[in-house]
Amino acid sequence: MKLAMINADGSAHPAVVCDNGEYVDLRAAGLPWDSLEQLIEAGEAAWREAANAANHSKPRLQNPVLLAPLSRPQKIMCIGRNYADHAKELGHDLPKRPVLFAKYANALAGAG
Repeated sequence: MKLAMINADGSAHPAVVCDNGEYVDLRAAGLPWDSLEQLIEAGEAAWREAANAANHSKPRLQNPVLLAPLSRPQKIMCIGRNYADHAKELGHDLPKRPVLFAKYANALAGAG
């Protein structure tokens, strides 16, 4: 199941991304979560409920504004050169150990 935060009616809502590229707004489907953090923390039963809503809810949104997936992460840890093509693009060999680096939380942005 793919999840996203979307701008629906001027406010942020968690959504499920369907296989056909449409989005199901979980708040509009009557589910109680205001963020992906809440949905994730709610556990497996909540995830099943979100998946059920994605399979049975109408209407579906086709081109919502995508937002950052998490609103206030405590930290962002990144892995550089983590696949062969990326290392090749940079003109480097694959590292023997993962290249870890951090980003500030304000580096997180939505699509575009």
